Amino acid sequence: MPRPIQSIIHLNAMSHNMQVIKDFLTKSTHQPALCAVIKANAYGHDIEHTVNGFAKADMFAVIQMTEAIRLRQYGVKKNILLLAGFYDLEDLNHIDQYQIQTMVHTQFQLDLIKHNPPKHPISIYIKINSEMNRLGFELSELPHIFKQAKIMQDKGYIDQIHFATHFPSSDNLYNNVLPFTDQIFSTLNQMIPKEERKKHIVTLANSATLLRYPNLGHPDYQMVVRAGIISYGLNPFPKSFCAPLPLKPVMELTSQIIAIRSLQAGDPVGYNSQFIAQQPMKIAVVAAGYADGYPREVNKNAYVLVHNTPCTIIGKICMDSMMIDITHLEDVQLFDSVILFGEGVLTADTVAEFSHSIPYTIVSKTTERVICTPNPTKD
Repeated sequence: MPRPIQSIIHLNAMSHNMQVIKDFLTKSTHQPALCAVIKANAYGHDIEHTVNGFAKADMFAVIQMTEAIRLRQYGVKKNILLLAGFYDLEDLNHIDQYQIQTMVHTQFQLDLIKHNPPKHPISIYIKINSEMNRLGFELSELPHIFKQAKIMQDKGYIDQIHFATHFPSSDNLYNNVLPFTDQIFSTLNQMIPKEERKKHIVTLANSATLLRYPNLGHPDYQMVVRAGIISYGLNPFPKSFCAPLPLKPVMELTSQIIAIRSLQAGDPVGYNSQFIAQQPMKIAVVAAGYADGYPREVNKNAYVLVHNTPCTIIGKICMDSMMIDITHLEDVQLFDSVILFGEGVLTADTVAEFSHSIPYTIVSKTTERVICTPNPTKD
């Protein structure tokens, strides 16, 4: 029998979030297409569940080639973008075989295409470096890179040439992405005649950017937005600013009580006796620990829900378990359900606050030993 901890993936919430985002985008000046970002095994939600849950998305984006191939094997016909591009000739051959679109961010990748022409033309996104200085070409390099890509397009190696960047501080409400956006389009307009611009996709906006700047873009180009964390119903912003959409958290992490103990004043709890009972109390042991992905370091405000009632976590989180205070509850039994996070007052955003982290980390760190169960019915 497996351990009782499981992540329940609410497929209706996935579909709901896609529709909410698409409805939001219909009000945008440029009517951008919607790319669902499902890297890191769909932020811990299991890529397989996104095939139906995110069926309303126009395309998908992943990091690993294995993720892209899995989508094709699940029958996905839509465009799939490899966000970090390819690493070697084997990857390039898979791009050709499975018709995957790829980011190109180094001269090495362009050279690999040039010297190993694919059997079928492949579509590329030229990555533009932003202030993040992570991946991409400098704006000053763009005309030279585009020229190389055009030559390979004329030879039939490359199908479509598109463009992308990533804003590193769009979740900072004091950061303005518009000046760099203007620089990008100014450079593109100098390279590409007006009558040819509609052939090219430009993708600039991640979750935070598309919420703050729904009209970001240029009328001469096709625009695509990349919805990551908001697709899973979580907030890309600090808690002081709520995402302005009625999103629903997709993942619910639950477990069960596996032991109940009575303590006297002075009794210690957990490693290094970090918690000392100040009075008689009753505690429960929950089958959930940091090896399941729950953060080990949480503050004194951290709690879980038992019978829909908050129960404070006490002592240090263990590898496989945690202890909680149930003194205030009656009729708690072995194997009663425990909600570690889900919707309502206790979400992954909340747990991120407990651990001085971000919701991206909370959901994507859910480990393989946690059973991932789809729930297609919950509203």
